[in-house]
Amino acid sequence: MSTSFLESKTIQVNGVDVVITQLSGLDRYNYMDYCSDLPEPERPVKPAEDASEEEQEKYLIALGKYAQKWQRLNFIAQARLVAYGYRNEVHNIDDRHNEIMSIMTPEKIAELYKDIAAFSGIPLAEDNTSTEETSTTESSEETTTQEPVDPKV
Repeated sequence: MSTSFLESKTIQVNGVDVVITQLSGLDRYNYMDYCSDLPEPERPVKPAEDASEEEQEKYLIALGKYAQKWQRLNFIAQARLVAYGYRNEVHNIDDRHNEIMSIMTPEKIAELYKDIAAFSGIPLAEDNTSTEETSTTESSEETTTQEPVDPKV
């Protein structure tokens, strides 16, 4: 077997030592491909302003189901990343993914997901939001304070 440049570390989950491994470049791309291939739930159509109370109620119920489908999709995607980073003795990624989803709660998967993503250098959505807001503010400040520069000088 060839040398691996991926780091591993041991973390505690419910008092149990769990070894996680950084995702390789190929694993990261495979994960992104997997997530982009997941089908998005169909968004319910919002009724017109003058819709009946019954139609409004049906819409709210459909909206609740829509939110649950997104939660399930998020769970599946997070479990897939955990499957890449938690390489127990199951070698097939699909089998490992199914095992992770069947032996862990959504909360434990979310916890491991954050740990593995951070360890692998994968930015999380929370981090992107604050970075984007900061960079947008900085760019707008730079735009307003910059003076035109003559490229010949």
